[in-house]
Amino acid sequence: MGGVMSKFERLLVAGSTELPDCRCATEMHLTAIVPVPGGDTEIRIFRCPDCSHELRLTAWRNDVNGHEFPR
Repeated sequence: MGGVMSKFERLLVAGSTELPDCRCATEMHLTAIVPVPGGDTEIRIFRCPDCSHELRLTAWRNDVNGHEFPR
């Protein structure tokens, strides 16, 4: 039986440069950053170069002054 996966598997802190490992153990590549309109988060889209698995993570965005939003 398969488990239920949430829409976002993880939440990253502002300014994070972490690259996740794929379920096949290969380091994934960042392919896009999509701002969430009106929000203080963005969606980072990663893709595995080996198996093409895609992962979408939510990340806190920095404001225009370079300060992190409070959590």
